[in-house]
Parts: sequence; structure tokens; C-alpha cells
Amino acid sequence: MPAPTPQLQPVMQAPDKEREPPLSCPNDVKPPGLGWKYWVLFGTLCLSGFAVTMEGSIVVTALPTIARDLHTTDYVWVTNCYTLASAIFQPLVGWLAEVLGRKPIMLGSIVVFAIGSAMAGAANSLGLILAGRLVQGIGGGAIPLMAELIISDQLPLQQRPQALGIVMATSCLGLVSGPILGGVIVNHNTWRWIFYLNLPLSGASLVCLFPVMGHRTAEQISAVSALRATAKQFDWVGNILLPASSVAILLPLTMGGMMYAWKSAQVIVPLVLGLCGLTAFVVYEHFCPHPLIPLRLLRNLSAVSLQIQSFIQSMLIMWVNYFLTIYFQAVLSVSPQQAGFKLIPTIVAMVVFSIAGGVLMSKLPGSWATLINLLAFSMMSIGLGCFTILTTSSPTVVHVVLQIIVAGGNGLLLATLLPNIQGHFDHKDMAAVTAFFNFLRSFALVWGMTIPSIIFDQSVNNNLDYVPQEVRSLLGGGGAYVQASKEFTQSYHGKTKEQILGLYQLALHDTWWGAMAFALLAFVLVALQRPVKHSTLSSKDSQKNESEKNMT
Repeated sequence: MPAPTPQLQPVMQAPDKEREPPLSCPNDVKPPGLGWKYWVLFGTLCLSGFAVTMEGSIVVTALPTIARDLHTTDYVWVTNCYTLASAIFQPLVGWLAEVLGRKPIMLGSIVVFAIGSAMAGAANSLGLILAGRLVQGIGGGAIPLMAELIISDQLPLQQRPQALGIVMATSCLGLVSGPILGGVIVNHNTWRWIFYLNLPLSGASLVCLFPVMGHRTAEQISAVSALRATAKQFDWVGNILLPASSVAILLPLTMGGMMYAWKSAQVIVPLVLGLCGLTAFVVYEHFCPHPLIPLRLLRNLSAVSLQIQSFIQSMLIMWVNYFLTIYFQAVLSVSPQQAGFKLIPTIVAMVVFSIAGGVLMSKLPGSWATLINLLAFSMMSIGLGCFTILTTSSPTVVHVVLQIIVAGGNGLLLATLLPNIQGHFDHKDMAAVTAFFNFLRSFALVWGMTIPSIIFDQSVNNNLDYVPQEVRSLLGGGGAYVQASKEFTQSYHGKTKEQILGLYQLALHDTWWGAMAFALLAFVLVALQRPVKHSTLSSKDSQKNESEKNMT
């Protein structure tokens, strides 16, 4: 168990006697040895992060079965509801965690996630499963954010990269292993266990977290007073504008090219309204006395560069996972379950390199973070560019090595980005910075599916002349992605099959070039990154904080 840590005033300050500030560990204070309670806390947070990110992708291989059982063709919303809900409430969750404390928000998020899982598992119609996924997403989006905040509270800045790297690696492990587990469950049991599986995991997390998380001191206030103080500080306008604008942007991104044409009014109008809403949000936050996202977070050029790097990295994680799966299923003609197993090099490399990156960041000077990020984006750029050499005859070792290179770069970034962003700001901004980081990362996941889909579909449409007339209607207009399966490609023979595979390879090549372009953009942005300068506490501040410690 770590030594008691000093309390710090939150971003939205209330009088000292009204409530207990959340725990926080100053950047330059090194706590003594970590006890068993810390490791129970740490392990449980890793488990929780794994469960919620796995839930974001586990339904991919089960969607056809779910759609047949529920008699619906709008299966895409089973995934999109979860993604949208998990993204748009991140800043609000971070703000509430700063005002009400970490423990109630974390435990409440797990309960909400479990309730949503039970609703989705018991659903017998599309409307009910979408409602369950919406509730799941609200809780699931909050849990990784809270895990990162709690770990950041426990450790000083120089010790965070290794711990956060492991937490974020287990989260990404859930993201990429979800389709594998989903395929196994569907093949051997009902799809409902995809959701019911979260109930024992949530129960175990609650049992483990409740006794080891911090408790209020004698200065705590009543629930009524806490809600009254919170309501006075609440950014009502910002909390309406940001989610509404985010939904207005995310919805057409998920519908464009599938339900409606990209140039249709159903796509363009909400995009314009969403952008106008975000502009209004920024203007309002500038004048708001208690902003949801303090605009000072955007005035540090180095931190903005790191946030954009994180956005690109998160986008490329989704990009690679989904379109490597297309390569495996359409070009190599393997089943969805086999395609999931072929992603194992990505899973292993991401975990190993994230741990290695955390160790390096903990041992090396802060200036080395820039070199680590340069190395990471170099690896990703080279690996993504080399993905273009993958064909039907490529040996297994080729895509295994290339996966390790790209996932290795991603793993290094998992350990370095958030600690470096946090290091540019004071402790009072910890929750706001981490919430903004997670909001952008969740937002990036939608783009990580949308942008490559646009490139892929457009490439297919531009090269339909390479395939026979009778299959053009099946592959054009987004059909190539839907038809990407072993059953489809093996239903043709001879020259026709070769032409179809050639079209898939050409479209995937264009997709990988696009991914490499974003990796190179992030590589350039590293030039704007500056080393973290640790803040120091005066002896007076240290004595004051020492008197305000509570247990963790």
C-alpha cells in the first residue's frame, strides 16, 4: 500500500470545507514501496480496462448471428451505439471525477456497464439491444479514463509511463482480442454470453476495488451539500453543446457510404451543424467561469502536438485491426476466427513494447520521450508502407514481422503519450487533461474505421473495370467490404477469382498508403514536442499537503 498522498484542489474549486479533494501524487514526490493494496487496485484496473475495450470489438464476429436472431439488417448500430456513447461523455466524466472524487465515479461506471451488459444480453429486439449498448457505452467509456486517473494519482510523473503503459496495453489487448473471443463464443455457445460475460467481471471488480480505494476524511460533506456545490459549478451549456455536436459529427461518419451517400443531405447537414456546434462550444468555454474543458489545455503547443499524435495513433490501431482482417479473410481466404488468430503478433508485440516503452520512460531523462516517439512513428510508417507488398502468395512470416513492427511502434506510444501530456500541466488540470486525452482517443476510433473505409471503397469503385461485369454490382458502393470473406472469394474460380483478389489487393494497397501518410504526419508533429519539466513543491506546500493526506 503506498504512503498517503497529498490532496490537491480540483479544477473547479469549491470552498475547502465543502468537500474532500481527490487524491493526487505530485510530480516530484516519490512514494515508498507499493504494498499489496496497490497491486490489487492496479490488477483490477487492468482487468476492467480489458473488459470494456474488448466489448467494443467483440461483437464484430457475432454481428451476423445477432442480426439473424433479432431479424434486423441495421446491425451496424450494435457497434456504433457503444462507440458513440463511450466517446461523448468523457469530458463530463473527468469533470465529475474531479468534483465528486474518483471512487464513486469509478464504482458507478462499473455498475452502469454491468447493467448495460445485462440489458444487451437479454434483448429480444433491435431497440432493446441498442438501449443496452448505449448504457454499456456510457459506463465503458468512463472506466479506462478513471483507471488512468487513479493510477496517475498513485504515482509521480516519472513512475507513470510503465504503469500506464501496462494499463493501456491491456486495454488495447481487449480491443484486438475481442473478435477472437467473440468468434469462439458464437461457435460454441449463444451470442448472449458475449454480454453476460461482463457480469462476473464487473462483480469481481467491484469487490476488489471497494475496499482498496480511498475513503473520505472527517471533513467530508453531506450528499445534499455535495450536489448543491456541484450544481453551482456545473457547465450546463458546455455539457449540452459538446455531446450534441459530437453526435452530430459522429453519426454521419458512421452512416456515410453505408446508409447514405457521402454527398447526401443526411450526411452533410449534421456534419455542418456539428462543426458549428463545436465552434460555439469553444467560444463559450472561453468565457465560462467553470469550463468543461479549460482552453488553457490548448495553449501549450507541445501538449497539442502530443494530443494529435495520440489521436493519429488511436486511429491507426483501429485502421490496422480492421483492414488486416480484410486482407486475411478476402485475400488469404480464412475464416473470421482464423483471421482473429492471425492478429496474435499484433497483440503480443503491443503488450511487450508498451512495457518496454514504460521502462525506458521511467529510467531515461524526459528529453528521450521525443526520440522514443520518433522511433515509434518511424516503425509505424515503415511497417504500414511495407503492408503494400502483401499478396495472396506472401509467406506467413512476412505479415507476422510487419505486424510486429507496426504494433511495436504503437506499443511504445501507449507508454509515453499520456504521461508526457500530463507533465505539461499542473495537478489541478490532471482530470481535465486525461479526460480530453480519452475523448480524442475515443473520437479517433470512429475515424479509424471511417477514413480507411472511404479510401478502400473509392479505390474499389475506381478500379471496377478490372473485374467481370457480373460481380461489379456486388463489389461497388461499399459491397467489397461486406463481401470480404472466404465464402465469397472461393465461390469463384480461375481468372475471375484472380481478378477479384487483384481488386482487393489494389484497394488494400491504397488503404495502407493512406495509413502511412498519417503516421508520417505524426512523425513530423513530434518536432513540436518539448521535454516535460517537472514542477516542484515548496516546503510550505508540502507541509500543507502532508496535513491533508488520506488513505488509498
